[in-house]
Amino acid sequence: MIFYDVKVGYEYNIHAEELGEEDCGDDPSAALENFDEDLPSFLNHINENLGIKCGYGNKLSIFAYDVQLGEMSFLVAINALELSPTTILNVIENYLRDKFNAFGVHYMDITEITSQNFLTMLDRADDDNYLPFRNFSRFTKRLKLDCFDNNFFKLKEYVCSSRYLSRPFALKKANEFLLGESFTTEVKRIYSSANRKEFCGIPVHYEITASNAYLARRMVELLVRALYSNKRLLSTRVSKVFNISEGCFDELDLENVFINAKGSTIVLEMQLAGESAPADYKKESQYISKLIQRYCNSTLIVFVELKEQNSFAAEAQRNLEKVADIIKLGEGCGDRNKAIAYFKQLLYEADETLPMPKPIGKLFPSNYVYSPSAVYSIFAKWQRNALKETVYKAYKDLDVEVAKEKILPKAGSAYEKLQKMVGLTEVKSLLDQIIANFLMQKRRSELGISTEKHSMHMIFTGNPGTAKTTVARLLAEILCAKGILQTGNFVECGRSDLVGKYVGWTAKAVREKFNAAKGGVLFIDEAYSLVDDYNSFGDEAINTIVQEMENNREDTMVIFAGYPEKMASFLHKNEGLRSRIAFHIKFPDYKVEELLAIFKLMATEQQYILSPEVLAQSREIFATACTQPDFGNGRFVRNLFEQVQMQQALRLAHQFTAAAISKEALLTLQTEDFSAIVGKFVKKPAKQEVEIGFRA
Repeated sequence: MIFYDVKVGYEYNIHAEELGEEDCGDDPSAALENFDEDLPSFLNHINENLGIKCGYGNKLSIFAYDVQLGEMSFLVAINALELSPTTILNVIENYLRDKFNAFGVHYMDITEITSQNFLTMLDRADDDNYLPFRNFSRFTKRLKLDCFDNNFFKLKEYVCSSRYLSRPFALKKANEFLLGESFTTEVKRIYSSANRKEFCGIPVHYEITASNAYLARRMVELLVRALYSNKRLLSTRVSKVFNISEGCFDELDLENVFINAKGSTIVLEMQLAGESAPADYKKESQYISKLIQRYCNSTLIVFVELKEQNSFAAEAQRNLEKVADIIKLGEGCGDRNKAIAYFKQLLYEADETLPMPKPIGKLFPSNYVYSPSAVYSIFAKWQRNALKETVYKAYKDLDVEVAKEKILPKAGSAYEKLQKMVGLTEVKSLLDQIIANFLMQKRRSELGISTEKHSMHMIFTGNPGTAKTTVARLLAEILCAKGILQTGNFVECGRSDLVGKYVGWTAKAVREKFNAAKGGVLFIDEAYSLVDDYNSFGDEAINTIVQEMENNREDTMVIFAGYPEKMASFLHKNEGLRSRIAFHIKFPDYKVEELLAIFKLMATEQQYILSPEVLAQSREIFATACTQPDFGNGRFVRNLFEQVQMQQALRLAHQFTAAAISKEALLTLQTEDFSAIVGKFVKKPAKQEVEIGFRA
């Protein structure tokens, strides 16, 4: 159902002078001149003849709510799948011609409105006695519009602009919003010349992942405008269903939302209410799935998942995938110039009178790329501070700080940093193969070539200090920059983050971590610690991880890490877990020369001078350390370097006053700086006991 506010113009024959003033009331055209004498009766009469389900097999409802000389206003509800807007004008024209001898009926304006606006305006007309019926609630039920005051879900509608959106402008807006390659690729599909420019049904639906509701709405609006401009939708109205609570598994009001959304768009924000778990929503998921399957051919379905919020959308999405395709769309990232442009767009849309920050570049350091959520966070904080500085000056006490936790390293630098890491030759080679494989899968999907959906999950095995965490973090950034993962999210966790103390806590904790990592990498360190034999919910954590790995296999990568032997036992614990891990990467221990290279790299980054004697002593320390069972690899090197710095500082403090210390002295490490601490890091071999006595 599509709802319109329609204004038509008309002309009429004036017979009043010929008939005499006393006869004006008997002449239909005279009624158009004298409607202001009893406007309620006049409109009431019109609405008795038009009104609810007034024609075309009950597919059209027309209500007059205002009239002036030469023009009349109507509220219209029309079945868009079977009737076109021209039908509205035909019905009104025929009625005015037959009843009032009017002619030349034409559209002056026709504007799509939400069903809620339609009801509000109609209710006002009812209060003014313009409608022939007096039981408004029965009327709303007949049109299936009594669903806004529902206790089991919330409904909010808005109408996007119906102005034609060209392909270049759509791509420009996508870039302005810092949307990812998945989004721009879909925009190009929508505008492809291979498509017919007519509404024949809904071929694909969407899942949008965004950091906040503002960005999610902008993504939906851009999609709807592009589809409508290509006649893929009949309406630009969006019906957003949110705050879905338990108990809506047979709610007729929810089905009425789907019925009235034919030809338009339904956005489902299926976030959990309170402390609920997805399992609690089984009946609700099944009911929503049935509605989706019933109406997905005529209604565009958009799932919206906001990061760091639990959702129960997985089952509904899986059921929709049985009858239709779901395209996953997410955020992208942009350089400093694009971030500044997006910031200005946010300022423009906020319609603020606050001054533009000068210099604006202060908010956006160079050598970073920015996600939309990072820009929005910076904008929100600037907005608050600007109010304090210009309007409420008593609160002027904070400076704008960049939300560094949401800013990604500069595109390309992650891969370069990985390649510059000391050693890891086999690891780098295998990662190159994996990245190339992901890129080929992505390209096949873009070209419409059928391909099996491969798992992205991995296991990293190696001793402490072999750079497992560092490589995992860089891999998340690389895959984000390549458009394979939607975000640069990297969430690191261990047993204490996943296993709860009480019943019901563990599954919730695991799902929270998956939501936080959505579109990125969930790194589970020392994963074998989840295996236990003392009933502390470790098994529940593993089972929930397996379930979430399957639910999020296309947009979230899980990397398990730990010691080689213990990880083998961990995988043996759960067959489902082992079968879902696609790649096993082994991180070898560093060799002596590699450890020395790491040490030299650390020293060079801080401008230290290493003499041949210091290098020789370092090599000797590393050679001895490599033979010890608790050797820490790269972590050992970092700890040694930090301790040497402290010993150097202590030595200089004893030798000089602060003002007398030269730059050369500050940057020179000496062998005595090592000698003082080497015993803490390298254990001497234990003396063998000498057995004294006689053997029998």
